[in-house]
Amino acid sequence: MKIFDGYVRNYHTFNLSVHHGKHSFTMTEIEYFSRLGSMLGYLPYTEDTAGGTCRAMDLSWWGEYDGEYWHDLILHLERENYTKKDEETLDKLFCYREVRPLNAIGIMNVPSQERIAELIRIAKTTCKVENALLVFRTYSSGKKQPYFDEVMPIY
Repeated sequence: MKIFDGYVRNYHTFNLSVHHGKHSFTMTEIEYFSRLGSMLGYLPYTEDTAGGTCRAMDLSWWGEYDGEYWHDLILHLERENYTKKDEETLDKLFCYREVRPLNAIGIMNVPSQERIAELIRIAKTTCKVENALLVFRTYSSGKKQPYFDEVMPIY
């Protein structure tokens, strides 16, 4: 929860606006978590495959490297803009794999509250990670501006 609180508190420092494209949001958020991992003493990597043992993770934090092996996958983060890839994102976060993260964060754009409820049901049945945080962004109903003005954490 502290990670989510810090993310929300610092979001204004990203200086993102409706004029920025989806890629800018993704890269800025991944960079934020990468810097946070470094500040906490972890070794962050983007597009990491854990030595080829799993699908590419948008961001990972590792505890240590002993010269031959990486130890302690601290965090796996996935960031997805496309609503059609929401279940694939959950699968990437929660699928079985040799090295399981201690923590997982998924940040996804979703079309509606109903879809959020459906994704939560899926996550509850597939999640094998003890500490998981899902951040859903959706458009508020009844608004004409294309702003994400509802952000909901599920943990």
